[in-house]
Parts: sequence; structure tokens; C-alpha cells
Amino acid sequence: MLTEILSVASKALDLVLRLVPKSAPTAKPEDIAVDVAGGEAARREGHLVSPAGWRLWLDDERPAPQGWYHAKTSTQALGMIALFGLPGRMSLDHDLGGGDTGRDFLRALEASYPAGPVPAWTVHSQNPVGKKNMESFLTQWEREVAK
Repeated sequence: MLTEILSVASKALDLVLRLVPKSAPTAKPEDIAVDVAGGEAARREGHLVSPAGWRLWLDDERPAPQGWYHAKTSTQALGMIALFGLPGRMSLDHDLGGGDTGRDFLRALEASYPAGPVPAWTVHSQNPVGKKNMESFLTQWEREVAK
């Protein structure tokens, strides 16, 4: 599963790099098709954070809080990270549907950034076992990075 996610993320990055104009130093949130909670109203009110401090909400069912970038799958989340870099904060669900999990996302993320930094995180999953596993994974990754 991890190999498949990394392969899809790599293909997504290739696609994004072909779509972003070479003259643009960085892509802006409005330049790509991602679901940002609050949409245009959030942008007008200044609630949309810049890519440098962007916030990732990974959940296939619950809506994202205003101003958070919403990914419903591991692949979408990894594609956003490929475009924007690591988020300043992430809030994660475990069960993402179709066999995809937040833990799959974390494994792929750690494989891409083994030396960190580990973004600030919250696991908001209602699955107690999945939540505990993800929290343990993130805590262990933070320990490894701190060494």
C-alpha cells in the first residue's frame, strides 16, 4: 500500500509541476483545485493561510474547519504536500475509506521526510485503536527526529 501511495504521489507531483507556470516562483492556493474550507468567503476575510503555514485536514467525511486545506485521501494529502511543502499543522482521521488510512499517509510522509520536521499534529479520528496507533507513530517519529 505504501509503495502505491508513493507512486501516485510522485505522479501527482509530476502533473502539478507540468501545470504550474515556470515563471511563477510559487503556486498560490487559488491557482490549484484543492478544497479549502470556507472557499472564497474565507479568502475575502483573510482566513486562508499562506502555503508557508498552511493547515492540512485529512478526513473523508467530516468537513474541514474554515481556512484548512481539505484532503479526503492519503494521495490528495501527499499531492498537497508535494505542492506546498510540509504543513504548519495537520489534523488527521484514521479511516479514509476504500482501505486507505491516515496511518498509510503517515508512513508515506515519514518515508519522504525521515529527518522531519514533524508538523504540529492532532488526530481527530473516532476510531480509538487507529487514533492510538497514529499518535504512537507520530510520537515515535518526533523522538527519532529529536535524536
